[in-house]
Amino acid sequence: MDLATAKELLAGDVIALEEIARALGADLEQIPSLAREMAQQVPFAPEALKRARQRRDLLVFRLDTDGRAPLTIARIVELFPAVFDQRLLNKVGYLLRDQWGILREPLAHSLTCEAGWALVPRDLLPSSRNLSFYDQEPLLAAAREDTDANLALRRRTAAEAVYDLALCQLVRGERLLRDRFDWTSSVTMDGGFLTVGRDGEDGIQIVAFSPAVRNAKLGVCPTRLPAR
Repeated sequence: MDLATAKELLAGDVIALEEIARALGADLEQIPSLAREMAQQVPFAPEALKRARQRRDLLVFRLDTDGRAPLTIARIVELFPAVFDQRLLNKVGYLLRDQWGILREPLAHSLTCEAGWALVPRDLLPSSRNLSFYDQEPLLAAAREDTDANLALRRRTAAEAVYDLALCQLVRGERLLRDRFDWTSSVTMDGGFLTVGRDGEDGIQIVAFSPAVRNAKLGVCPTRLPAR
């Protein structure tokens, strides 16, 4: 499907490559040619996009590099410090460690998105709130069964969640998950799972929790991707 048709089906809820490059301060010619080609065709069926519109999902083109450096979590924080809650990047503690911050995690300096289109929810899967990490898994399995056959549904990685929230704020001025956290699939060195969200006036927060934690503001924002 061409990009213009996708924008029409989603009533403009699309964050396309040109807007992303502009936000990143990158020249389109710096973006790898394969990513530029992928950005011109949307690999979702019309019915899938109609259902996405009903859910109020965003269609986002994710990049793994801006052509100058990989778009890791640390790189996005470096480019857009004002988008993040700086208090929590290096010094915050959590249940497993007294001194911790996302920039102390090796994955923050290596993990990126995979280039391509993704459907991104604006809010948590309602039934996933106030459940432990592993208690959320059956809900994701049920959501997969209710998903179009040509789509894959899964948790976001921390890199995907950071990218989606940051670029949505930068491109559209919209803060997703203002008082909630998306529990991602990314695991810290000591077995915690990274959460991303609470994008209020202080900026996006990235915090790790033990998988046993339960909280009404903590749930899952499953992303939908073209099935392989």
